[in-house]
Amino acid sequence: MLLVAGCASQPSFDQAAAGIVPDFHNPQQICVLPIIFIPSDVSLPDSEIASSKQLFLEYLAKGQALYQGLMGTTFCVKNEVLVYNSPHNNAYYATDGGSKMVNEIFAVENEDRYNSSQVYLMLFARPDGYKGELFGGGRTFNGPPNTGGGFVQMEYTSLTKEYPYHFLSTVVHELGHSFGLTHVTCFGNDLNSGDSIMSYSAAHGSKGLEWTGKPSNFNPEEYYELSLNKRAFPGFNYSSEKYDPNNKMPSLDRIQSCFLGNVGEEIGKYTHFAGVGYELFFDGKLVSGAGTEMFSLKQAQDNCKWNQDNHSGILIECRYNGQTFFKS
Repeated sequence: MLLVAGCASQPSFDQAAAGIVPDFHNPQQICVLPIIFIPSDVSLPDSEIASSKQLFLEYLAKGQALYQGLMGTTFCVKNEVLVYNSPHNNAYYATDGGSKMVNEIFAVENEDRYNSSQVYLMLFARPDGYKGELFGGGRTFNGPPNTGGGFVQMEYTSLTKEYPYHFLSTVVHELGHSFGLTHVTCFGNDLNSGDSIMSYSAAHGSKGLEWTGKPSNFNPEEYYELSLNKRAFPGFNYSSEKYDPNNKMPSLDRIQSCFLGNVGEEIGKYTHFAGVGYELFFDGKLVSGAGTEMFSLKQAQDNCKWNQDNHSGILIECRYNGQTFFKS
């Protein structure tokens, strides 16, 4: 990407490597790690765990096949399910946004938010008779696509009993979040009737290992975002002719406004990486705060402009992924 003084030129949609996301220079492919997460007040028979592990992998193979059909490539899945027995009880996680679970798996896998090469797909087992809050969500650790791994929290009973939601249609949706996608509403589409996996439409739901209704799809902007995530989908490139034949793609700025935000420092302190994401310099001194390494190009441009407008008499330099795009 060409960056020049005073402005940052943005690439066309069909460019393979659009420099609008942080580059952490980590070549490891992102793989999904399936996890059965068992709190200390839950006991599952060995026979049930064995059958659940097999079923878990069967569902993920179906999910892989769906992505393969839509993209011509698919996500990587580890071929062994991690069964994690937590030292903490169910109540410990009741109001947690996922950070406690993520930190425990970080310790098991010897990873952190920056070096992780996995999406933790965690199925949480509940005590009998549990009536509280239920899990169902996915996130990237560091925000925009291609910034590392992520996590998904789902209910174990969705795998074994299809409760409180159908597993197959839910898991492909939540994995979409873990790869960097938002809901379709971010781009003005209807959440309950859209064709995309990232909608809640019952028209392309599932029952057991089978799809019901019409096939799911991705919208043009979602195909584009997935093409940015080279660590999760290294062989996938965006083509306007193929994925946006009706010319419905929003602007690059609009797409960046729908990038997911990063999880806070509850899953690990922010660290400055030279030449990664956004860096702001005043009179040659780095002044950008913690977390700016996770900024999109649009966030960097907006912050740089704000500083130009509000700090006269200071020599300002703004860089993105190590390249200067403004220097006073």
